[in-house]
Amino acid sequence: SSKLTGLNSDQLLISSGAHSALFCLLSYLKRKGAKTIAAPEFSYPGLRAMAEQLQLDVVGISMDEQGIIPEQLQLQCAKQTIDVLYVIPNIDNPTTATLSVQRRESLIFLANQYDLTIIEDDPYYQFIDEKLPSLYNMASDRTWHIATISKCLSPSLRVAYVASPNINDALGLTEEMRISHLMAPPLMTAVVSHWIRHHKIDEITQAIKTENIRRQSLAQSIFQQSDIASHPASPHLWLRMPHGYKALDFAEQASRIGVSIVPSTAFVMFRSRSQAVRISLGASSDYESLNQGLTLLSDLYRPGLIRSKTIV
Repeated sequence: SSKLTGLNSDQLLISSGAHSALFCLLSYLKRKGAKTIAAPEFSYPGLRAMAEQLQLDVVGISMDEQGIIPEQLQLQCAKQTIDVLYVIPNIDNPTTATLSVQRRESLIFLANQYDLTIIEDDPYYQFIDEKLPSLYNMASDRTWHIATISKCLSPSLRVAYVASPNINDALGLTEEMRISHLMAPPLMTAVVSHWIRHHKIDEITQAIKTENIRRQSLAQSIFQQSDIASHPASPHLWLRMPHGYKALDFAEQASRIGVSIVPSTAFVMFRSRSQAVRISLGASSDYESLNQGLTLLSDLYRPGLIRSKTIV
């Protein structure tokens, strides 16, 4: 949370991970009257599941290589009432897109114009060299900021920090968290606090970032002729399918040769023609097994080898 400015400590909450924080936040926003969430067409799968549980509508907004397209958001806002905008601004999961300053400004403009509450989910900020402005800093009066520890340190640490627009909202979310999980796990929170006080966070995240860069470099060398989207320090990459091929079929074929990837259907917020898979580079325990797995995928990806069950 050091990147956030003008933040009162009473506005900062500690949650049992980003997933729990997001669910509690959506529950709180629904209690305040929210009914519809806008999100990039490919988004965190948990968002869709939470919305269904809370009986909230999710509207998918088209994306390009830079992320969510403001003009498409504006078209949707003109058609219907949108209450909440969910976005991962840095190294999007799953597409790896990072919003430019201009695009962030456009989203803030639309949020002000249509009175949108923004949920800024920012798990990969520590891996970004170009320190782009936080949406929270650009519009703190309407933005919630979620910063998790699990992506940049360890998934076993279920600790996340939530910055609220004001103290009253912080109190409201506190009540939702108390109902949901009572408190953040004390032992995990103590570990993270100790690392913060002794400046271990930067040391650990830098080591993970360095390894991510090494693995991304390997992936780039293997997928030279493929249609991929990535970020140099991202723990995953986004491999787009050739025209006419289905991501689900590719993922199933990869599974048969011992490689686990996630098809775009797991992330889609609305019916999309785009077909891609997310490849996690951190799942392999060592560099050699990663090299082997990526090579198998690259060979499978070659035109003529992917077999689609669906006739297009």
